[in-house]
Amino acid sequence: MVSLVTTEWLLEVVKRLFPDFEFSWLGDEMRQNLPLEMDFVHEAGNAAKVTENFKGVKRTPLYIPKVHSAAQRVLVMEFIDGGRADSKEYLAYHSIDRNHVSLELTRIFAEMVHLHGFFHADPHAGEWDRSSKR
Repeated sequence: MVSLVTTEWLLEVVKRLFPDFEFSWLGDEMRQNLPLEMDFVHEAGNAAKVTENFKGVKRTPLYIPKVHSAAQRVLVMEFIDGGRADSKEYLAYHSIDRNHVSLELTRIFAEMVHLHGFFHADPHAGEWDRSSKR
């Protein structure tokens, strides 16, 4: 895997330039998690887990697209029409309060970490559904 080899090489360069900083853990972390990140069956399982964790939350803009099928290299998910949560233009055009978006994202990630003990750090920037203004 080219990106992993490149990363390990860069970490070795950083180690030589800055011997007081310890970054070898980053290479270990990538070696363990990068293959999982590229396994779309695993990603589909993450989507199912987050969906299950949030199924009892009534008022949330969080929406996990439904997975239609998953194979190791192919993930087919439901198409959701919306806009990026970080698009100021989209939010302004649809009268969506940026502060509300920020608060909701913070609440969702805090719940993942502190209540569920599972943090899915791969939100793909997200889409903000204009029907979720509250």
